[in-house]
Amino acid sequence: MTRREARPDGHGGAVAKEPPVRVPVDSLLPADSARGALDEKHVQVLAALEGDFEPVLVHRPTLRVIDGMHRLSAEVLRGRQDIAVRFFDGSEADAYVLSARANVRHGLPLTLDERRTAATRILRSHPHWSDRSVAECVGLSGKTVGRLRRCATEEIPQSPTRTGRDGTVRRLVKDPSLKGSEPGRLLLRTLLATEISEQQWREIAAALPDHCAPLVRAAAARRAADWAALAGAVSRGASGAA
Repeated sequence: MTRREARPDGHGGAVAKEPPVRVPVDSLLPADSARGALDEKHVQVLAALEGDFEPVLVHRPTLRVIDGMHRLSAEVLRGRQDIAVRFFDGSEADAYVLSARANVRHGLPLTLDERRTAATRILRSHPHWSDRSVAECVGLSGKTVGRLRRCATEEIPQSPTRTGRDGTVRRLVKDPSLKGSEPGRLLLRTLLATEISEQQWREIAAALPDHCAPLVRAAAARRAADWAALAGAVSRGASGAA
């Protein structure tokens, strides 16, 4: 079975963690990207470089390029018949998010209009994402994304909750039905006490003394089982109320 590497922010599908494969260049579809058009001069510069490029990222179900159209065009200009690719397994909406993120982080920068276009589209496909989550993907401020959301309220489905960059549902802590009971308050305190980012968990694991590892593993497994039991109980309760 193909191993997959989770997205850093926990949103969406996964990039296959497997060696790159070579596919015919004419089998790939052009990117569905916020970028207006290819920069032909940049393609020519890339084609003149020596050596191989980083693999192009491709949406496996559709064979549409997610990141690397300039590299693909440069290989075609070189006369190559195939190109190295890595595959992304996920929805087309998540593929677009990944494309926007890649265009912001490297390569030719997106214009401000292109970033706004990308943000608006992501707001439509992921209305439950927080403004900061969308902003991080497209290289805008959270305030700018908030203005875009307010300006396009008729086009963007409204979600009763917003999911932050770490996957936490922020509005849960403001729910009066939880704050008004001791079990609800206990749940909120527990959620907030364990609201730690992936990076912070990695730092904790790296700093853990070796002699503590068995005890921490056992405790973490127990907590995971407790949360899984809670998730099952909540699921059964919701099904019974339906």
